[in-house]
Formats: sequence, C-alpha cells, structure tokens
Amino acid sequence: MAGFYGVYHGPEGIKNIANEVNKHTIQLAKSLEGKKGFKVRTKHFFDTIGSIRGEKLTLY
Repeated sequence: MAGFYGVYHGPEGIKNIANEVNKHTIQLAKSLEGKKGFKVRTKHFFDTIGSIRGEKLTLY
C-alpha cells in the first residue's frame, strides 16, 4: 500500500506531504507551549512531539 502511495504522489508529492505534516506539528508544538502548564520536551521532531504537563509525558 505504501508503495502505491509513493507511486501515485511521486517524489515531489511525498516531499510536499512531509513538509505539510512537519508544518502542522510545529504549529501544534507552538500552541502547546502557549498553554499554561505545558512544556514541549522534544527539541527535534518530524511528526510526533512529547509534551509534559506536571509529571506526565504525553506524545502527540
């Protein structure tokens, strides 16, 4: 299935999709940082970030 996805979208399409995913992840990280009590623990990420609120680590 992933192979067909790659063939359908092509190299540039896959890069565009990856860039959009990363852009949305960055927006989520910035949004979480603005919330009281949240701290984004992950400094380098692509599509998953770790956030701490109190003592609990949550992955998004």
